Amino acid sequence: MNKMHPNFPCLAGLCIHELAKESPYTDAHNYPYANYVTSIINYSLPQQFWDKNDIQHRRNHDHEGSTPRSGPHITLIDPFVSYHQFELAAVTVSKALRQIQPFRVRLDAPLKYFSHKIRGEKVYTIWIDPVVVDGPEDAWVELQSELFKCFPMCPNVNNIGPFRPHISLGKCAGLDRTLARIAEYEATWEPIEFVVSEVHIMSRVDNWFQIRKTIQFGGVDNLALTYPSFKEVPLPPDTPELTSILFYKLPKSLTENEFEQILRSFHIESITAIRYNQVTVDCGTNQTFEALLHSNIVYKGHVLKCKPLI
Repeated sequence: MNKMHPNFPCLAGLCIHELAKESPYTDAHNYPYANYVTSIINYSLPQQFWDKNDIQHRRNHDHEGSTPRSGPHITLIDPFVSYHQFELAAVTVSKALRQIQPFRVRLDAPLKYFSHKIRGEKVYTIWIDPVVVDGPEDAWVELQSELFKCFPMCPNVNNIGPFRPHISLGKCAGLDRTLARIAEYEATWEPIEFVVSEVHIMSRVDNWFQIRKTIQFGGVDNLALTYPSFKEVPLPPDTPELTSILFYKLPKSLTENEFEQILRSFHIESITAIRYNQVTVDCGTNQTFEALLHSNIVYKGHVLKCKPLI
């Protein structure tokens, strides 16, 4: 049972920010906006393992301070480009993964935790390390770096430090509760092994992320699969064209609580964390989107800058 600081150490000693500068893909200019909080690239744990060790049940019921919006996964790019660009994005990702080989992963104790804040309150996230047992030790780092080279305009998941793959198992409001829950999990934990041979482009139009595109690695035939790929779920025909707005160059004095209070007048209840003085707001409806986009919100004498995300 090891504590991990959010500044995770990198398995290969590489900084993804540096890797992304080396050879960005030439078609990156096709994605003018990328802070789309309803779109992500993940690796989703095979569904037959969701009930193993009660993983998804614990994620659903042991998330104090937040509600999970997907199954167990490793985050690779979040936020991502608009879901209206998924066809093009799938081609871009497919090019990048031609040289990536499948690798086998094991989920086993010890479980770990790190602390962070949600709406100003300190919480602890319990997580497990997806250790590579057959393949390059830095396979996850290589995978994430290749994806980020495709989309260097996306906010990097490594903004708090080098990439460290992990699957979140729950959140607790106190350290004692966290340690007790880890001990409870580890007492009955049974190891899980599976082959990673694809990534998933996902989006949500309500509160749950669905897989829209599955992109397999180029070397997929070199290691036998142990599970079928996920079924892709098409976007509903009435998916709104635009619902997200990027607020950028925010005043450093503006807190997340203050910004949430401002947005409540637009019937928006929560936001993602403000990072690098910017934040993406998911409006939910076209009506709210139009109202917020043209609102000219003033904070301490300054009009907050914003633009639509497509």
